[in-house]
Amino acid sequence: MNHDFRGPFSDGPPASALIVDEPPLAGFRMADVRRMITAAAVLSWSVLAALGRRVLRRQDSSIVEAACNGLVDGFIRLGPTFVKGGQIIASSGSMFPPVLADAARRCLDEVPAFPVESVRETIAGDLGAPVEQIFASFDDEPLSAASIGQVHACTLRDGRCGVVKVQRPDIRDQMATDLRNMYRIAGLIERTPWGRTSGARGIIRDLHAVTFRELNPALEAYQQDLFRSNIWAFGDNSRVTAPEVYWDHCGPRIICMERVSGIAMDRFDDLAARGVDGQAVRGG
Repeated sequence: MNHDFRGPFSDGPPASALIVDEPPLAGFRMADVRRMITAAAVLSWSVLAALGRRVLRRQDSSIVEAACNGLVDGFIRLGPTFVKGGQIIASSGSMFPPVLADAARRCLDEVPAFPVESVRETIAGDLGAPVEQIFASFDDEPLSAASIGQVHACTLRDGRCGVVKVQRPDIRDQMATDLRNMYRIAGLIERTPWGRTSGARGIIRDLHAVTFRELNPALEAYQQDLFRSNIWAFGDNSRVTAPEVYWDHCGPRIICMERVSGIAMDRFDDLAARGVDGQAVRGG
């Protein structure tokens, strides 16, 4: 077995890998029409199904609550772009009705994982060898799943414990299609009297820019590595860290990094039990 595995980014990512490739928002594809029809059908069916469940199970939720939950069911079924939209709704506070924002919170932590077969294919495609040859161990059960990708625990052959963040398959084309459709809808919204000052197209342009930066794992890993390299530069931040990037196991669609364990900063009772001053943590 090779204990000194070297992937394509072993010496750090090439400059070309750090370039953000943003497909244009303008333009038309037949795939746009198919996707828009699919999205409309899925959202409509999800809302009607939620309303039907409310009646059949005699649930206490209001019609509006049931409809909002059904809408979020549709977001999750439609995948990354809609999940990210749900995350924006959930975190935007007063911009959306509270009932919708509350329902959309599920987009923050209830994103379904994609099959491990696709995970293994992506890793092998990026690193040029099967998972069994690259890692001493690899956990097929994901630690977490999000709109862009999911994370799996692993152990490198030199004994380092790590995690691998793997991008969802075919995500770029799907998100590009969804964002083009959203941009068209935003344009129609801005033509209405109530939508003229909404800045709807500007919101989609911003989302488009952010999305395709997030779809560049090499750039994300580079920025994380740069942050870690400079976090202690001034002799402070002694209690702050960031996971080390394992460049020898990174590729165009995956990031491998140190596995770090800890306690969330808002769990003040647990921090106090370990002798950590919560006020000092909150105060920086």
